[in-house]
Amino acid sequence: IRLFHYSVTFDRSTTKADKNQPGDHRTSKPHFRNFTKRHQHSFGSFGQIAVCSTWNTALHNPSREINQSEKYHLFHVERKKILMSLEKIKANIRDVPDFPQPGIMFKDLTTVFKNGKELQEIATMLFDKYKETGLTKIVGIESRGFITGPILAEKLGIGFVPVRKKGKLPADTIEESYAKEYGVDIIQIHKDALKADDVVLLHDDLLATGGTMKAAYNLVKKFGVKTVYVNCLVELDFLKGREILPEAEEVYSLIHF
Repeated sequence: IRLFHYSVTFDRSTTKADKNQPGDHRTSKPHFRNFTKRHQHSFGSFGQIAVCSTWNTALHNPSREINQSEKYHLFHVERKKILMSLEKIKANIRDVPDFPQPGIMFKDLTTVFKNGKELQEIATMLFDKYKETGLTKIVGIESRGFITGPILAEKLGIGFVPVRKKGKLPADTIEESYAKEYGVDIIQIHKDALKADDVVLLHDDLLATGGTMKAAYNLVKKFGVKTVYVNCLVELDFLKGREILPEAEEVYSLIHF
């Protein structure tokens, strides 16, 4: 139980439950204080993932009780593995200057996606994160949200719904217009894509200014769904995109720049 409590201290995701909580809620355990703000900033939320993986490892042999010392050891081993994986994934993201317009530094994840092991690690991390949330649909945003979104949906055993640019979906749609960092765009979703009892994860590869994600969030909310989580693989913290998503149940990114 304490492991799950400690995991919250490493989670950079923002939930409704903690948005209005003042002060620093980090644990006072010395070995957790040794984990620096720099690492939290660079690698995002991984504590919950580490706990899930650790707990699975600890329960692998149910015939033997795992003592507290072993639990802490397993936690740190898993945490180290996740940190190393995220370090490698982050280093493998390619910077493309002046794309799609001059002055923009584009974060290209195709260099990550082409690596089968790294793609599998991303899928596993996201699965561990969301497997207990009761998700019923993943809504992926065109176009890079169509890569890891369906992979995660398959692992969770739930459906995938595409949000596309105007004119790309064949049946009746609803739409939302928005301004983004390099222009204005319109996105659409099929009118029959979601139901009121759905629990939705909005997924894209990158959160920048948040315009695209906010528009997608507005589309999904028109269906009156129960809950909407927001997830991106990469977040550009200096653009503060998550600040325009205060109503989301949780905003979570694996990697932060």
